[in-house]
Amino acid sequence: MPHLSSYRLTPSQLDELGNRVVSAALLIRDRQGLKLFFDDLLTTTEKAMLGKRLLIALFLEQGRSYADIGRILKVGETTIAAVSERLRRGGNGFRLVLKKIEKQEKIENVLEKISESFQKEWRKLPRQVGRGRWRFLH
Repeated sequence: MPHLSSYRLTPSQLDELGNRVVSAALLIRDRQGLKLFFDDLLTTTEKAMLGKRLLIALFLEQGRSYADIGRILKVGETTIAAVSERLRRGGNGFRLVLKKIEKQEKIENVLEKISESFQKEWRKLPRQVGRGRWRFLH
């Protein structure tokens, strides 16, 4: 389990540390670079914890029950309640990311449907060469 040293940081020091992490992440413009950065920065456990919190927020926004979320993600009610409380008190960061994820998934779904549509239409076109390539017109 992650822990802080016994040396207590002031709120301004904690804020500065958070800002430095955010600034460092913003310097990286591509997905692979960001993955490498977070692989070095976070342990496997920390990445799993952050990922689960994001999924908990997503499920809560979809109206899923604590029992469903706990069963699916293998998390306790305390963890779910903590994320729920953050959402209740604003949750602007969670909601911003969730909107972007939803928009990206919608765009990906639209692009997939367009691709499927083009593939279907492509099959209807005549072959480029060979006898009988225009028979479909009759």
